[in-house]
Amino acid sequence: PLYAQWFQDYAVTHPGLALDYLPKSGAAAMQDFVGGMVDFAASDQALTDAELAQIKRGLVLLAMAAGAVALAYKLPGISTLRLPRDVLADIALGTLSRWNDPRIAAANKGAKLPDLPIVRVSRGDPSWTTQALARHLAAVSPGLRPQPDGSPWAGGEGQVAATGDAGVIATLGNTPGALGYLDLRAARQAKVQTALVQNRAGKFVGADARAASAALAAALAGTEIPAGNLPGGEAPDLRAGVADPAGPGAYPIVAFTWLLLYAEQDDTKAQVLRDLVAYGLTQGQTTADALGYIPLPKPLINQVRAAAQFVQ
Repeated sequence: PLYAQWFQDYAVTHPGLALDYLPKSGAAAMQDFVGGMVDFAASDQALTDAELAQIKRGLVLLAMAAGAVALAYKLPGISTLRLPRDVLADIALGTLSRWNDPRIAAANKGAKLPDLPIVRVSRGDPSWTTQALARHLAAVSPGLRPQPDGSPWAGGEGQVAATGDAGVIATLGNTPGALGYLDLRAARQAKVQTALVQNRAGKFVGADARAASAALAAALAGTEIPAGNLPGGEAPDLRAGVADPAGPGAYPIVAFTWLLLYAEQDDTKAQVLRDLVAYGLTQGQTTADALGYIPLPKPLINQVRAAAQFVQ
């Protein structure tokens, strides 16, 4: 939705431009890009080293905005739920399986937690939300790794798969005791209950744009993001994402979205693409905030703008 809005707005102010954007899955977009079938691509997944090696015209990979993953739940009578890091890890592992467990109760004093099983809802289709949550859980607990089917939850009983954010929302609505994950934007629109998640600093933080932006800023200020090693080297290599940001106000489950551009372009197209990136980094950031996505911190905007000049 964000890219579609950006490109529509940009085309309105450039009436002589033919800009054709077809929304599709990130995997399909990268396949088209690696195969040279398009002039640019957009994806919530960054290219791997193996995919990079297949691109003969060079790659300029630009983070353009970010998203947050909300942990949504359905617990009758519970309007505020705090999930400590170790508790979330053990829920993911399947070793903590009931909502009235003493460890959950200790973090939610005064709450009348129901004696219900924790039903873990996952995405049955490929999703950046799955990747972002799995990356965070692996940083919190080294024993947690994405399952063969991509689920961030370890195997065992108490799992239900759903398709898309809409499927997760529907499953939550019909399943008392359910805990699932979805795009913050979708959680806002559906008005589902979302948990406060304990971050690395020990603070319980809710999923919102300010806290997610704080996570990006903390990662840039710290050592989580390595120096750039891609074409357009002024920008940091953000492909690993932000797994576990350190800031006290940081919401811990965030991920970037990307534009993929060839370094070697037709001169006219290169100028248009650089202008398009500049639009996304200026007016487009306001649109990102309005649509429920996370604008980039200013230092990162400056780095991405510099990297875009490698499109020639």
